[in-house]
Amino acid sequence: FLLPSELVEAHEIKVRPDDLLCVRWQDESSNKRTSIVRAVFRELDKSATGLLCAEDMRCFAAAIVGFDDDDRAWTDEYQLLCDDLGCNSSVGVDLDSFTRLVDDTSERGCHCSDAELRGLLKTEPMLANPDENGLPPPTWVMHALVREAELLGDEVQVRFSLR
Repeated sequence: FLLPSELVEAHEIKVRPDDLLCVRWQDESSNKRTSIVRAVFRELDKSATGLLCAEDMRCFAAAIVGFDDDDRAWTDEYQLLCDDLGCNSSVGVDLDSFTRLVDDTSERGCHCSDAELRGLLKTEPMLANPDENGLPPPTWVMHALVREAELLGDEVQVRFSLR
């Protein structure tokens, strides 16, 4: 793995062969995106049912793609959207379907960047949101024996064997 050299220097980290490392990390990239998508979904879900109805999704469509047609046009568009997502339009769009929609980069999807999604929020989501069971996001732990470490530009490359 690579360590930024300023981190190594700032914390006076010494990495030598035969050192035993205990490394902890969280997958911040997926956790961050997931937290933002969940926060947007909760904010859109005005009735707090865990499902986005036609009116909830219309607010999303207006904000993201500028949808401003009449009610009849939205009814047709919402039905097509639900059909594409495999949702029942009379029930609504669940979190998994909404996530697929905003992550889909194809023409059928409505991919949104994190910045676009954040623009829909009244407040910034906490990145360490607990899951549905109230548990914090998983932390991965690994023990490794250092084989060698060398400075490569602005980073220290550490080669190790897992223990």
